[in-house]
Amino acid sequence: MRKNLIISIGVFILLGISIFVIKNPTDKNEKNISSNISNGYKIVDKDLNTEIVLPYKDVSSYASVNDDLYLSVADNSPSRMGNKVIKFNRKSKKAETIFETKFDQSSVQGVVANDKWLSWVDSDDLGDQVNIYAMNLKNRKIISITKENDKSVSNGFPTVSGDYISWVSHEVNTNKSYVMLRNLKEKNNEKISEVKNHSWQNDMVSMMDNNLLFTDSNDKKWYLYIYDIAEKKKKKIETKSKNIGWSKLLNDHQVVYLTFAKDTDFMNQLILHDIKNNFEKKLSGDKYINIGDITLDDKNNVFVSENEGFKQYKINENSINENSFTKKDVLDYKDVFKIVVSNGVYLIVTEDSKLNNGLIITSKI
Repeated sequence: MRKNLIISIGVFILLGISIFVIKNPTDKNEKNISSNISNGYKIVDKDLNTEIVLPYKDVSSYASVNDDLYLSVADNSPSRMGNKVIKFNRKSKKAETIFETKFDQSSVQGVVANDKWLSWVDSDDLGDQVNIYAMNLKNRKIISITKENDKSVSNGFPTVSGDYISWVSHEVNTNKSYVMLRNLKEKNNEKISEVKNHSWQNDMVSMMDNNLLFTDSNDKKWYLYIYDIAEKKKKKIETKSKNIGWSKLLNDHQVVYLTFAKDTDFMNQLILHDIKNNFEKKLSGDKYINIGDITLDDKNNVFVSENEGFKQYKINENSINENSFTKKDVLDYKDVFKIVVSNGVYLIVTEDSKLNNGLIITSKI
């Protein structure tokens, strides 16, 4: 169940590329980066027409807020996984450390943000201890959302929306799991629903506006649950699909999720579920394939990594348009590894012989 907590993009190597000086004189944790560094993590900013190499070999999660990027990075990390959260300003080319791990062998990841709050996960390299943090972007105050290093509780990755943060928590002693919710302006975490059949497939939640989505099963039937945060009411929706997980809110009445093949965790199908019109559609066809990532934007686009590369589904009320990413589509780079959409900005993680491993930033696709 906790295997999904051990995520690392790998070791990124870029040779022979010059780098800007990254400096923040007010931050004691920052160091000056000289221009003779020959490897690191390349960022190509298509909006600003700039390129820069950050002095990190591993960047594992990404968020964008206005002109700032928030990244979990490995900076001389003993585990070679993330040990810091940094803020990098796209215009000034300055970086500063927001947070440093509290583990000797660490895996800092799960960076998400909206225009008010930043959140991330600090864990050991095995994912046995998972601590969730949030930072108020206005006053930069960091809040510990969960009790630190509590081995009696296992936490999933959180998501943020408005002033709320939500995640799935598993209590080791009782063997029970719950969807957790917290108003970040307050101090208490709230259990809003028990998850009776908890696995890595439904170890996540999705939030949009005042709605919170999660999945569960009972008596061999599978359900979508939508919790109205303002009204504190839960709606239960039965699905035709079985073994569902990775559910995400596309808009106020459409949801996408995966249905997993019975005998394997790696073969699945992408499903669109229209709650208002009460129908389901297999976007990825009748055969089970290997979908490794799902990303949504605010324009009803669904981006997924499939067997043959990344695909884009444009979901309309009465039609679905499917496009495959080509080299031209991905801004002159091929081999897209991951797409993150954060506050209207597309962060395209690449594995390419031209760029090696790095990040393309654009507000348009």
